[in-house]
Amino acid sequence: MRLRAAQGQFFALLERAQSDSAPADAAADFGGAIKAWTPAEGKTLLAACYFGRAQSEYSLGRLAESAADASRSLKFDSGNWRAGLVRGRARLAEGLYRESATDFERIIQLQPDNGEAYLYLGQAQLGMGWPLEAYANLKKAAALKSADYRPFLVLAALWRMRGRCDQAVPLYEKAEALSGSTLVRVQAGIGACERQGKHFRKALGYYDRAVESGEVALGDLIRGKAPTFKKNESQHDLASAYFGRGLDYEDLEKPQSARADYEKACSLGYDPACDLGAVAKIKKGVGPVKKRKKKVIYSGFQNSPGTRIYAP
Repeated sequence: MRLRAAQGQFFALLERAQSDSAPADAAADFGGAIKAWTPAEGKTLLAACYFGRAQSEYSLGRLAESAADASRSLKFDSGNWRAGLVRGRARLAEGLYRESATDFERIIQLQPDNGEAYLYLGQAQLGMGWPLEAYANLKKAAALKSADYRPFLVLAALWRMRGRCDQAVPLYEKAEALSGSTLVRVQAGIGACERQGKHFRKALGYYDRAVESGEVALGDLIRGKAPTFKKNESQHDLASAYFGRGLDYEDLEKPQSARADYEKACSLGYDPACDLGAVAKIKKGVGPVKKRKKKVIYSGFQNSPGTRIYAP
């Protein structure tokens, strides 16, 4: 009777976890099912529970816990490529690029046409400093996921960083069209290209839209109680847009506006805006931005002085 009761409890919790809409509830119910599991249910169902909890933990921003549960799922069901994808994404978000790349490479071996795996493998390789390998895999992702804006967004950033705005701008435009919304990275990227071509007033319009869309995106994530790493990424995008617009204001000889944008970017944790070299061209009498205590909105925020080229 006890065994039957335990089995009944396990299946009840598993069914409830699978129908939970809130990640926190799902994580709790999958955890309860794991505790109620007995060998009679079989290891495949236990693996499914660990996988479900790993997904929920990723949605909650519990990256280390998500990766650990995905590993447990793979231990009991080595063929569950979805668990490998969750673990790879969690590791990627943690900055464990080599480990995540191994996960995505394994998925590609099992599923050569998995566009998601190529997309994330390309991002991991960018983190490892392998742009040529990343480009090849991102191209595969774009071919396999032609209706997905993310591969095109990352490819555009790669071309822009190489100084090839003729290649970057059409990809930025395609990414935004596919997304169906105004993307801060697209507008800031095209703005940077216009500034590179010395079209400073035209660039300003793009930067204005980047800042506006970035503020909206960050606000939505705050109100939606998104995981910290997602809010940090959005904060970084917004700070970069303010910094780019500050550079453009300098080119337009508007030092006060440039200073205001540098201060905003600095307060959001973007170190280049705080450095003296970033404001060296501002006219005499205005003064440099002082490196002060940053207004870091989210705990765990990590600065990156470079251009962020990862897909959301």
